[in-house]
Amino acid sequence: MAGAARTSPVTRLITIGLFANLTMADGRRVMDDPDVFAPGLLPFARAHARELPAPGRLASALDWLVITPPAGLEADDTARAAGHVLVEPPFDQRLFTGTLGYDQLARAIADEAEHPALHRTQVAVLPAP
Repeated sequence: MAGAARTSPVTRLITIGLFANLTMADGRRVMDDPDVFAPGLLPFARAHARELPAPGRLASALDWLVITPPAGLEADDTARAAGHVLVEPPFDQRLFTGTLGYDQLARAIADEAEHPALHRTQVAVLPAP
């Protein structure tokens, strides 16, 4: 077609979040609860939190997703058979008690890259119940 507008595919950006920046059911971020998050790590968590709005400020054509593992992220693949679930906020205690393998995190990222289901949000990836 002569003169037809060329459309580019939407750019998909998937980043890995820090569990300290997730919002709990009571409305607080994990990093705001000293019973759960070590105060000595607050500078790192706050710096990471300042990055979160960046994808939303970019062009509206950017399709972004922040996938955030729980505190218990391990190289051990014993949980591989359990699979994973993506959970939208607010988040519950599974963030602090669940253990996720790197292979489960990688699978969650690959699944969202290949078959996008969640858009322009931050989610937690947790071991399947």
